[in-house]
Amino acid sequence: MKDGKLRLKACITIELQTTSFMEAGEHQKRLMQLLEEVQRHYPDSRLDLRELRTRTAANGSSAPQPPATRTGRLRPYASVA
Repeated sequence: MKDGKLRLKACITIELQTTSFMEAGEHQKRLMQLLEEVQRHYPDSRLDLRELRTRTAANGSSAPQPPATRTGRLRPYASVA
């Protein structure tokens, strides 16, 4: 809190499934109309529309995996008799 002011951030999440970019464009147009109404009360409001990609079994998680831990220790030699 700076200068006695409290900052807030409000997020509204809407997930949509479409069959084409044309249909996605219609949704975007509707969302822009809703945003105009919200901006009357909150002028700094913005719309962030993104395409969500589903993960496939082939690539698994998109996060990089850490390397396997290596100690540098070698296996003990077998006794030579």
